[in-house]
Amino acid sequence: MINPIFLIFSSIFILAISLFDISSEKENYKIKKEDFQNFKVVALKYSKYQTNYSNKEKIIKSIEQIIVSSQISKSNILQKHTSVVVKLNNLKTIQIHKFVNKILNKRFNITKFEINTNNIILEIGII
Repeated sequence: MINPIFLIFSSIFILAISLFDISSEKENYKIKKEDFQNFKVVALKYSKYQTNYSNKEKIIKSIEQIIVSSQISKSNILQKHTSVVVKLNNLKTIQIHKFVNKILNKRFNITKFEINTNNIILEIGII
């Protein structure tokens, strides 16, 4: 026959181990929850960048709109695999100011931006 004192002590011992494991799992859960929140923030930032910087057609269309609104007649837009290159030649200073102002107010991943007295070379990266 099993001793009742042994049953009580063994059940108390098992209960103590279970409570210790539960408290450590609660701490692990809190850490995992904080990691998930950090990951969620990073994922939202990435999706925001992905929508802003990955659509090549949208980037080209907005560049063309900027060129038209800046009253520039001649433009050369080259599409590469990871970027879009815009070359503008024979510009007046007013056209340069309008174009630069509008380009810098839009969300573009500008990788190269050269301005000379009458021409502009702009390279926009695509993610």
